[in-house]
Amino acid sequence: MLDVISVLNSQDYEVMIEEICDLWYQVVVQIKQLLEEGIAKNIIGNMVEIAIRDLQCAVTDYHQKFAETRYYSNFQENLTIGFLESVTRLLHELLGSTRLSGGEKPFRIYETIESIGRDTEDTPQIFQRISSQNPSICQHTSSKDEEAALNTIQPRVDSARYDSAPQLSSSFCLKDTRVALLKEIERWAEDPNSRAIFWLCGMAGTGKSTITRTVAKRFDDRGYLGASFFFSRDENDRRTANLVFPTIAYQLARRNPSLREHIVKAANPDVCTAMMRTQLNKLILEPLKHSNPQSSPLVIVMDALDECVDESQITEMLVLLTPGVHAIRKTINIKVFLTSRPEVHLSSEFREPGMEVVSSVSVLHDIEKSLVRDDIGRYIEHHLQRIAKRILPLHTIWPTSEEKEALIDMADGLFIFAAVTEETVEPILGPFHSVLYISPEPTPIRVFHKSFPDFLTDKRRSGGFWFHIDPIEHHARLALLCLTHMNDSLYRDMCGVGDRLVSELDNVESILQTKVQGHVLYACRYWASHLQEVVWTDELDAALKKFCEHKLLCWLEILCLDRKLDLAILALDSARKWTLDEASSTTLANGYRYVLYFRSTISLGPSHIYHSTLPFVPHYNMLESPWEKELHSSPRLVLTDGYDIWNRNLFTLTAHSRELNAVAYSPDGLLLASGSNDGKVIIWDSRTGAQVHSLEYPSNVVTAVAFSPDGSVIASGSMYGSVRIWNTATGILVHSLNGHSLLVTSVSFSPSGDVVVSGSSDRTVILWDSRTGSLIRILDSEFGEVMWATFSPHGAQIISWAVNSPIIIWDAQTGTVLSRLPADESREETHTVAISPDGALLASASGKDVVLWDYRSRKVLKRLKEDRGTVLCVAFSPDGRFLATGLDTGQITTWNATAGSKVGIFTGHISRVTSLAVSPDGSRLFSGSYDTTAVVWDMGSGWENPEETNYSTKSVHTGAVHIVAFSSDGNKLVSSAADHVVALWDIRGHALIHTLRGHSKSVTALAFSTDGECIASGSGDRRIIVWDVETGAPIKNLDLGIVQHLAFSPDGLYLVAAYQVRSRKLQWTTFSAENFEGCGQVPLTQEEAENLLSARDALPSGIYLAKDQSSDWVEKRCQGTTVERLFRH
Repeated sequence: MLDVISVLNSQDYEVMIEEICDLWYQVVVQIKQLLEEGIAKNIIGNMVEIAIRDLQCAVTDYHQKFAETRYYSNFQENLTIGFLESVTRLLHELLGSTRLSGGEKPFRIYETIESIGRDTEDTPQIFQRISSQNPSICQHTSSKDEEAALNTIQPRVDSARYDSAPQLSSSFCLKDTRVALLKEIERWAEDPNSRAIFWLCGMAGTGKSTITRTVAKRFDDRGYLGASFFFSRDENDRRTANLVFPTIAYQLARRNPSLREHIVKAANPDVCTAMMRTQLNKLILEPLKHSNPQSSPLVIVMDALDECVDESQITEMLVLLTPGVHAIRKTINIKVFLTSRPEVHLSSEFREPGMEVVSSVSVLHDIEKSLVRDDIGRYIEHHLQRIAKRILPLHTIWPTSEEKEALIDMADGLFIFAAVTEETVEPILGPFHSVLYISPEPTPIRVFHKSFPDFLTDKRRSGGFWFHIDPIEHHARLALLCLTHMNDSLYRDMCGVGDRLVSELDNVESILQTKVQGHVLYACRYWASHLQEVVWTDELDAALKKFCEHKLLCWLEILCLDRKLDLAILALDSARKWTLDEASSTTLANGYRYVLYFRSTISLGPSHIYHSTLPFVPHYNMLESPWEKELHSSPRLVLTDGYDIWNRNLFTLTAHSRELNAVAYSPDGLLLASGSNDGKVIIWDSRTGAQVHSLEYPSNVVTAVAFSPDGSVIASGSMYGSVRIWNTATGILVHSLNGHSLLVTSVSFSPSGDVVVSGSSDRTVILWDSRTGSLIRILDSEFGEVMWATFSPHGAQIISWAVNSPIIIWDAQTGTVLSRLPADESREETHTVAISPDGALLASASGKDVVLWDYRSRKVLKRLKEDRGTVLCVAFSPDGRFLATGLDTGQITTWNATAGSKVGIFTGHISRVTSLAVSPDGSRLFSGSYDTTAVVWDMGSGWENPEETNYSTKSVHTGAVHIVAFSSDGNKLVSSAADHVVALWDIRGHALIHTLRGHSKSVTALAFSTDGECIASGSGDRRIIVWDVETGAPIKNLDLGIVQHLAFSPDGLYLVAAYQVRSRKLQWTTFSAENFEGCGQVPLTQEEAENLLSARDALPSGIYLAKDQSSDWVEKRCQGTTVERLFRH
């Protein structure tokens, strides 16, 4: 082992140090085990003496070898001080005791022993001697199965540990510095009666992270440390709180055997990627409740909370962590040590009522100046003297006392200044080594302290220096470099994975590192983030256009392997909005729809981009050069008849389990909210469809939702009369407003956001203070149940309507009635009301009629007649020129409000549309339905262009299509729905051939004859009808039971039917296909009956028919991907 040390790099050196130390500590552990097993003391004493001698010899040899390398000074500190002294002390203690004293280093080296090898020359002699006398010493405490179980706790952030590789270059507190503070923290940890949380806050540069690393190491050495997590803005996984709790849980499980089983059992990908509340409860709090009681503390250390880029995440974490930790203090002495800058959102959280009971606060920059000054003096003197020994002539005294005092004065209490001073005076390290981490490995340069980038980008502070950075200028430069590198470097299958799936690759991360240079991978991930920060320029747009034309698909390959297709969706969406070039905008928009639509298929592997999805891109939207080129160059592609344009359905949200009652768009258009009969308010990302939060009303029904004007909170109403206000970012309940006695029908914010108005079935309208949750005023309806109430766009008035009453307009300040819109006695009961964003129009819907009012004059302007169903909800476009109506048939109609004419039809829901919301820019329409789904529609020019919004070629069925069958040649299709009708279609021409009527109940089975001349349909009316395909006339009526399955035999001679009789047992019978006379009956199991139809819907080239469960479209699919939307029902 010693022979290779001279050629080690820095990473190997660190690994070697860890292996050496861990192995010798294992020797101590095994000797302790022998003592506890009752081995004679004289034998153990001889073994210990041998161990001490071998240890001293080994350290001497290691010193000699490392002295030849540039890592020798580090070796001296890490090995000699941290290893020789502590291990020797422990070995000497073993000579006179049968039990080790508590507090030694926890050992994490069982796998290290195996990696070095028990029987090789690499193993120190002492380990061979001990193991030869007692083979049980070589057994691992942790088996490979346990290690595999621990690795199921994924995803996690291993680099967030205090002793991880990214932390190796970071410093610890120098000896005899921070003495009083470190003692205070240790007393807090060891005192079982002290508060559960210790928050150390301090300004940038005061040394918080150094103190935290020192605290973590000391607690680790004493066996107190449960886990550590160091936030950092420079690493994606450490700049958010998404994986804090899974990472902590993994470390707890690895360090604490009593917790391991409970944590591993709870850990699964769903839990590890769930909301923070679920992560904390399932992975940490519940396992801790079941752990063995222990007197010694269990400390969790978290550093630099302010480095989390999402303030709301940290607030949520504290809100969850504080009561959770406090609740289990009786079971286990758990402590949490936190550090951060004194940011407003953190300071305010620790000032919340009740926090003083569970938390201690220490302000680092308020520590006595003299103590800090002395510590900085020791730091400066120690490090500058070390530099002097390396680069100054022998016996040089530096720094002098005068120089040291001057530097202390300039530091003004900031350790960061002392660190900068140390590094700037050493030419070989560069002037910014202490604020920039430059790894010897090919990893990005990182900033240690946020104060440094703050300084660099603030022109008032750094404008006079050459290193001032203008953020916009540098974002533009980085965006151009990213696009240039991608244009120069990317090519098809550059990672060499071919047709293999991602699941078939052994190590995707290693492939990316090997095949894609670091700067190119960075460019693939972040080019759009830089682009959206700058204004349009010719140079940038030219680079973007080149990327769109030649590299977009290659870029998707990389993000597929990088598992970041959601990032691709966001990048394409932001870039299409940025560019002014029409061609690039079209390409990016098509790319956005392409990834959104085929995301699940592309994620399987890069080859699916070319082989499984590109052929099905709509012909009209086919990107001219790159897509066509790739399409025709691939020999594996099978061209089919695709539809001409993208479906307007961007995505369907299916997380709700019951009917939806309300939907809303956030003011910035980035979030969606939906409320359902399942008692949940779900907040979604409007660009990707990802779920952000699920807010629950236990045993209740959500009836209304609305975002505040600034998007910071969301209000919801419920069946049992409560109104709740939630924090949008964290999902935390802010206020529960109780004043209504019956169902809340609507909620709305005033334009300023400080007042919420709610309407209820209890015949009242209530105004609430959204900041305090207090009730402001109650408005009593004179008529019936209030079905809707909202503020006028300018906030001066409130508009409400109740059952069997006119629409009432109230003064928002006084609560007096200003006017009533006259009731239309000739019309049906009003179902819904909406006001245009500019306040010019008011729309009220009664039955199939929509009445448009001039809001100012209170006069009727137009009446819109809906011929497809009852109007249940209405929403205006942002400019008020158009409106959308949701129908009880599941359809959505768009109208030109100015002309009073119908524009188009949107079809997708299979039950009534209960709520509509339009995005702030008018480009999206959000609908909620009783079919339990919510759909985001791409409006595009759909407000004005009926041909682009109406996808229907025929509308035959009035109910949901539930069964279909193909003819053997694939040219015809037969469908049926709950409306008892059978429809025959020409697939190629997208045309209806016949409508076959004859059944009195729902059709339950369909089959084409082998020659395609006949169709058989079975029904709940206990009949089979055989139809002539050419004429559409019935050929034969066969009385049977309730038909479940039908199939013609491959030779075309028989029709097989599976049906139920009164015993509910499936039976089957066969009929001659010539005259359809019965041939016999035999009992049939469910499995056998289903197997009869295993190939019924097959088509050539692996294409099959499917019913889209989220809509009423019949689709052709290939390998699970939609080939063509044929028609709707």
